[in-house]
Amino acid sequence: MNKLLLTTALLAAIGATPAKATLQLAANIGGDEFFCADNTACDTNPVIGVINTSPVTLDGVTFSSTSAASSSGTLDFLNVSNLLITNTTGAPVTVVIAAGQTGFTPANKFSDADSGTWQGSSASVANLRWFIDAANAQGASNSADTPGVLIDSATSTALFPVLGFSRTNDTIVDALSSPFSMTEQATIVLGAGESLVNRGQAIIGATAVIPETSTWAMMGLGFGLMAWVGFKRKTKRFAF
Repeated sequence: MNKLLLTTALLAAIGATPAKATLQLAANIGGDEFFCADNTACDTNPVIGVINTSPVTLDGVTFSSTSAASSSGTLDFLNVSNLLITNTTGAPVTVVIAAGQTGFTPANKFSDADSGTWQGSSASVANLRWFIDAANAQGASNSADTPGVLIDSATSTALFPVLGFSRTNDTIVDALSSPFSMTEQATIVLGAGESLVNRGQAIIGATAVIPETSTWAMMGLGFGLMAWVGFKRKTKRFAF
């Protein structure tokens, strides 16, 4: 009966799942899948490029709110956040959350970041991953849908009683021609009674000027000449 009520509630909340969408958000809580696409029935924010979902409890895990946002242009970005995730059960629960968007503009430098605060006395862990796909495949059609190449990953483990985590990383890759897609995924094993507060995961793409091999060679030669001239001057100054 509980499973039937859960299924009915999910269908009412998310409506029909479209075959393709620009911005998508998916989650798996204790084996039950949740999906939301930009500007569909589950999205409470009418702004294109932003998804906000209503508070919900699934399989004993309470989400106060979940958001995803993206933009493409001079600066490409994709982020997903949860204000509060709480495991109200007496056993660990695995939560997988993914967000994805297609059609980003050319980029070759990516900065990603994550943050959050663990609260409680249970051992919990979060594994975070970031993907880019030159084939522009849609990600987050479900929580396991992560097309493309993994460009970064991070892990945070809870320590009693409170642990805050925050990390950033820069990655330079081969230039991507437009359009391309980005996807983020978090796999969280939330201990009994544990909460994860203000969880955030983001990636930004931009175009960085990377010197060609010949340019690096010229720069190396220039630095070498500067060092040699400095050495000659020092030798002459101290010559007797």
